[in-house]
Amino acid sequence: MQKTQKRRIVVALGRPQQIGRREWRCDIRIDGLEAILKQVVGVDSLDALLLGVQAIRWSLMHSGRKLAWPDTGVPCFSGDIPRQVPTALGEEFDERLEQLIDSEAPRLLKLRKKMIRPYLVKAARTRATSHQTLSTRGGRRSD
Repeated sequence: MQKTQKRRIVVALGRPQQIGRREWRCDIRIDGLEAILKQVVGVDSLDALLLGVQAIRWSLMHSGRKLAWPDTGVPCFSGDIPRQVPTALGEEFDERLEQLIDSEAPRLLKLRKKMIRPYLVKAARTRATSHQTLSTRGGRRSD
Protein backbone atom coordinates (compact mmCIF):
# COMPACT_ATOMS: atom_id res chain seq x y z
CA MET A 1 0.00 0.00 0.00
CA GLN A 2 1.43 3.34 -1.02
CA LYS A 3 1.49 6.09 1.61
CA THR A 4 0.03 9.42 0.55
CA GLN A 5 2.55 12.23 0.66
CA LYS A 6 1.25 15.31 2.43
CA ARG A 7 2.36 18.62 1.02
CA ARG A 8 1.30 22.12 1.93
CA ILE A 9 -0.29 24.10 -0.89
CA VAL A 10 0.00 27.88 -0.64
CA VAL A 11 -2.18 30.12 -2.80
CA ALA A 12 -1.47 33.78 -3.56
CA LEU A 13 -3.70 36.22 -5.41
CA GLY A 14 -2.06 39.45 -6.50
CA ARG A 15 -3.55 42.92 -6.46
CA PRO A 16 -5.13 43.82 -9.81
CA GLN A 17 -2.97 46.09 -11.96
CA GLN A 18 -4.13 48.21 -14.87
CA ILE A 19 -2.26 47.28 -18.05
CA GLY A 20 -4.38 49.11 -20.63
CA ARG A 21 -7.34 51.42 -20.92
CA ARG A 22 -9.85 48.63 -20.31
CA GLU A 23 -7.49 45.86 -19.27
CA TRP A 24 -6.53 44.78 -15.80
CA ARG A 25 -4.24 41.91 -14.86
CA CYS A 26 -4.26 39.81 -11.73
CA ASP A 27 -1.41 37.40 -10.95
CA ILE A 28 -1.99 34.11 -9.19
CA ARG A 29 0.51 31.68 -7.75
CA ILE A 30 -0.01 28.22 -6.32
CA ASP A 31 3.00 26.64 -4.61
CA GLY A 32 2.82 22.94 -3.91
CA LEU A 33 1.31 22.06 -7.28
CA GLU A 34 4.45 22.39 -9.38
CA ALA A 35 4.48 26.15 -8.61
CA ILE A 36 1.67 27.30 -10.91
CA LEU A 37 2.04 30.90 -12.06
CA LYS A 38 -0.72 32.52 -14.09
CA GLN A 39 -1.99 35.89 -15.12
CA VAL A 40 -5.64 36.56 -15.78
CA VAL A 41 -6.96 39.63 -17.56
CA GLY A 42 -10.30 41.37 -17.01
CA VAL A 43 -12.05 44.52 -18.17
CA ASP A 44 -11.69 46.17 -14.75
CA SER A 45 -10.04 45.45 -11.41
CA LEU A 46 -13.00 43.53 -9.97
CA ASP A 47 -13.31 41.38 -13.10
CA ALA A 48 -9.59 40.54 -12.97
CA LEU A 49 -9.84 39.70 -9.25
CA LEU A 50 -12.87 37.43 -9.71
CA LEU A 51 -11.24 35.70 -12.69
CA GLY A 52 -8.16 35.14 -10.53
CA VAL A 53 -10.27 33.48 -7.83
CA GLN A 54 -11.93 31.29 -10.47
CA ALA A 55 -8.54 30.30 -11.90
CA ILE A 56 -7.31 29.28 -8.43
CA ARG A 57 -10.46 27.23 -7.80
CA TRP A 58 -10.17 25.51 -11.19
CA SER A 59 -6.48 24.72 -10.67
CA LEU A 60 -7.10 23.20 -7.23
CA MET A 61 -10.14 21.26 -8.41
CA HIS A 62 -8.26 19.75 -11.37
CA SER A 63 -5.01 19.11 -9.50
CA GLY A 64 -5.85 15.48 -8.80
CA ARG A 65 -4.92 16.07 -5.16
CA LYS A 66 -7.13 15.32 -2.18
CA LEU A 67 -7.21 18.64 -0.38
CA ALA A 68 -7.75 19.05 3.36
CA TRP A 69 -7.26 21.80 5.92
CA PRO A 70 -3.93 21.17 7.70
CA ASP A 71 -5.16 21.75 11.26
CA THR A 72 -8.18 19.43 11.15
CA GLY A 73 -7.83 17.18 8.11
CA VAL A 74 -11.31 18.22 7.00
CA PRO A 75 -11.63 17.79 3.22
CA CYS A 76 -11.86 21.10 1.38
CA PHE A 77 -12.96 20.38 -2.15
CA SER A 78 -11.71 22.95 -4.65
CA GLY A 79 -9.87 24.59 -1.76
CA ASP A 80 -13.26 25.57 -0.32
CA ILE A 81 -13.42 28.35 -2.89
CA PRO A 82 -17.07 28.79 -3.89
CA ARG A 83 -18.07 28.58 -7.53
CA GLN A 84 -18.95 31.84 -9.23
CA VAL A 85 -22.43 31.88 -10.72
CA PRO A 86 -22.61 33.48 -14.16
CA THR A 87 -24.75 36.60 -14.12
CA ALA A 88 -25.42 36.65 -17.86
CA LEU A 89 -28.07 33.92 -17.56
CA GLY A 90 -30.73 36.41 -16.55
CA GLU A 91 -32.71 37.55 -13.55
CA GLU A 92 -35.12 34.59 -13.60
CA PHE A 93 -32.25 32.10 -13.45
CA ASP A 94 -30.62 34.07 -10.64
CA GLU A 95 -33.85 34.08 -8.60
CA ARG A 96 -34.39 30.32 -9.12
CA LEU A 97 -30.84 29.61 -8.06
CA GLU A 98 -31.22 31.77 -4.92
CA GLN A 99 -34.41 29.87 -4.00
CA LEU A 100 -32.69 26.52 -4.53
CA ILE A 101 -29.74 27.52 -2.36
CA ASP A 102 -32.01 28.88 0.38
CA SER A 103 -34.14 25.72 0.42
CA GLU A 104 -31.22 23.23 0.31
CA ALA A 105 -28.72 25.02 2.57
CA PRO A 106 -30.08 23.83 5.97
CA ARG A 107 -30.19 20.17 4.87
CA LEU A 108 -26.72 20.29 3.31
CA LEU A 109 -25.24 22.10 6.32
CA LYS A 110 -26.55 19.32 8.60
CA LEU A 111 -25.02 16.70 6.29
CA ARG A 112 -21.68 18.58 6.16
CA LYS A 113 -21.54 18.83 9.96
CA LYS A 114 -22.13 15.08 10.24
CA MET A 115 -19.44 14.42 7.62
CA ILE A 116 -16.72 16.57 9.22
CA ARG A 117 -17.40 15.71 12.88
CA PRO A 118 -14.95 12.72 12.88
CA TYR A 119 -12.17 14.94 11.50
CA LEU A 120 -12.76 17.58 14.18
CA VAL A 121 -12.81 14.98 16.98
CA LYS A 122 -9.56 13.46 15.70
CA ALA A 123 -7.90 16.90 15.49
CA ALA A 124 -9.01 17.75 19.04
CA ARG A 125 -7.60 14.47 20.35
CA THR A 126 -4.32 15.04 18.54
CA ARG A 127 -4.02 18.54 20.02
CA ALA A 128 -4.88 17.29 23.52
CA THR A 129 -2.28 14.50 23.27
CA SER A 130 0.32 16.96 21.98
CA HIS A 131 -0.30 19.41 24.85
CA GLN A 132 -0.32 16.58 27.40
CA THR A 133 3.02 15.27 26.13
CA LEU A 134 4.55 18.75 26.33
CA SER A 135 3.28 19.36 29.87
CA THR A 136 4.58 16.01 31.19
CA ARG A 137 8.01 16.75 29.73
CA GLY A 138 7.97 20.31 31.03
CA GLY A 139 8.82 21.45 27.53
CA ARG A 140 7.66 24.43 25.62
CA ARG A 141 6.17 24.40 22.19
CA SER A 142 7.39 26.83 19.57
CA ASP A 143 5.41 27.33 16.37
